Amino acid sequence: IVLTGLGFAFAEGGSAMRKGIGIVFGLAIAFTATTFVSTFFNLTAGAAF
Repeated sequence: IVLTGLGFAFAEGGSAMRKGIGIVFGLAIAFTATTFVSTFFNLTAGAAF
């Protein structure tokens, strides 16, 4: 999260770096949410999409 914030702070408005950081951050959020949901519902099959 800290690296994402620094990346947004130093990236220019529409640069590829900012878009890439946004994609990585979004994937991290999705993975964390999937892990939380699978743990919460006691699923052992891996990612539950």
